Amino acid sequence: MSIHEILHRKEVDEAVEKPEERSFFYEVLAKLKAGYYDQEWVDVVLQKWDRFCYDIYDAAAFAKVWYALLDGEILHVKVGVGACPAPNDQTDENISRLAQLPAPFGTSMLFGLADQDGFLFWRKPIRLAKSKSAEIVDYIELPAGGGAPIEVGYTQSSRTLMHLAEYGCIARWPYDQEYIILLWRHPNTAPKRVACDPGQERGHA
Repeated sequence: MSIHEILHRKEVDEAVEKPEERSFFYEVLAKLKAGYYDQEWVDVVLQKWDRFCYDIYDAAAFAKVWYALLDGEILHVKVGVGACPAPNDQTDENISRLAQLPAPFGTSMLFGLADQDGFLFWRKPIRLAKSKSAEIVDYIELPAGGGAPIEVGYTQSSRTLMHLAEYGCIARWPYDQEYIILLWRHPNTAPKRVACDPGQERGHA
């Protein structure tokens, strides 16, 4: 079990000692298993081969991200790829597909060599949507030269939370989706930043 998974489980185990928290998480879990939430957004936070194997830890992570999106605390934007991810063992094919991203986006992929599959970056300013409930209420511009860790295909909910804690952002390209969804905390006060140049990171200024 990874460190981020252990830490997330510990946090949830402590939270469910409170009856109201436990009731809320199990309500979210029941809705996840029933397909209540838009699967597009579920797969951004976590993606498993079978939704019926969701657990209370997945429900807690999804709720944290989902309600932050609805409250405008996490911004979002879709980046077209034009193809869904290939199977996990076809790394060269996935690198080739990601090479077709529209300007100003690009990627630097690692696949299995680090805590993320790679990095999404942009060399010109980009605009992300801010939502309140189900409505987009504003657009926020991020400066050129930014980036975010990217996860391709299946991913754990605790890994998503790890990236949001460390970088304040994550880019997700789940199976069965022909686009990347970039999530960005606003304001982003995370300790790490991804530099525009692939493979370079810098501390939070």
